[in-house]
Amino acid sequence: MKKTLFTLIILISCLNISHSQGQLNNQNRFSTDLNGVQNFVESGVLSTTIGKENPNIKGSPYITTNFIPANISVSTNQIFSVKYNAFLDEFEVLGKDDVIYAINKNESKDVTIIMLNTKKKYQVFNYFNSENDLDLGYFIHLNNPNSEIKLLKKEKIIFISEKLSSTGYDKAQPAEYKRSKDKFYLKIRDLEVILLPKNKKKLTKLFLGSEKEILNFIKTEKIKLNKETDLVKLINYLNQIRS
Repeated sequence: MKKTLFTLIILISCLNISHSQGQLNNQNRFSTDLNGVQNFVESGVLSTTIGKENPNIKGSPYITTNFIPANISVSTNQIFSVKYNAFLDEFEVLGKDDVIYAINKNESKDVTIIMLNTKKKYQVFNYFNSENDLDLGYFIHLNNPNSEIKLLKKEKIIFISEKLSSTGYDKAQPAEYKRSKDKFYLKIRDLEVILLPKNKKKLTKLFLGSEKEILNFIKTEKIKLNKETDLVKLINYLNQIRS
């Protein structure tokens, strides 16, 4: 009798979990505003994209495997299903009949994308890329987006080509997407986004007249320029003394 009761309890629990997960998946998918997606397509904010991963390549170009719910600032009362392709540096939006669209960065420079589960807030900015060319890219806000000095983070995924065996004894390596370290950037007022200097003296030169104060704060607070929480603390301080 006890064994039968225990089995029944386990069965009911599994059914409840399965039902809850199904409701959550259906709710996320149902809540996606497909009319809003179509409006964006018609306005030029979205354009069609292939949106398919190559199964022969290891890893993924996306930060998240699945589409997740998000708000897009031009239509904050609607929920969209999105995911970020960090290799191509573009956001994809799921539309009707599983058609995938990419947000046109040139048409959405003032648009912010807020991921509802992680609260990450992405925005497009002009910046100088690794080739020192002016480019458009998505950055995550790490402090108040309305601050004069903005601390930004860029997520990056790189592609590593397939490596063939050269001697017959070494092992061939498949092509793969690999997550590289996030990089921190600064946007000061209306200037272009720049890579945050890793050297504290180079950093202070960006804020002439406040060099001694900044160096003293870094020393006193034991700020590390490669630690996100420390950088947020530092940039908040800079906004206070430079306001």
